[in-house]
Amino acid sequence: MYDAQLENWVVLKGVLWGEIMGDTRGRFPDGTLVRTSKVEGDPYEFKVGDEIKTKNTTYKLGNKA
Repeated sequence: MYDAQLENWVVLKGVLWGEIMGDTRGRFPDGTLVRTSKVEGDPYEFKVGDEIKTKNTTYKLGNKA
C-alpha cells in the first residue's frame, strides 16, 4: 500500500522530484512539486508502476517527465 503517487517524476542526484497526487496523509494538494528524501534502492533503475520507499513514505510511480 502506498501513501501517494508521484507523477511527472525525474531522478536528480539520487532523489526523485515530481508532482504528488492522492496524498493519503493530507500533507500536499494534488499537483504539488515535491522532492523525496533518500530512496531505498537505485533510483536510476525505477520505472513506471514501481512502489518505492523513503524513510517515512511509500510512493507509487506514475508517468516519468
